[in-house]
Amino acid sequence: MSWRAQNRLHDRLRRIGAKRGYNAAYTAVGRELCGYLWEIATWMRATLAAETPTSTQTEEVAINQ
Repeated sequence: MSWRAQNRLHDRLRRIGAKRGYNAAYTAVGRELCGYLWEIATWMRATLAAETPTSTQTEEVAINQ
């Protein structure tokens, strides 16, 4: 996934840089990179929240033992 993102951002930088100039390209690529990192962070947060037991689940396990 990260390799595809790297290739996509590199291609985007070259295309936009040739068309509009590299300052605009750096801004566009930076925004897209922030979105990519945001997606990873929210995915990780959801994954960890699903795997971590809540305090009530921990209490129930302690009571049942």
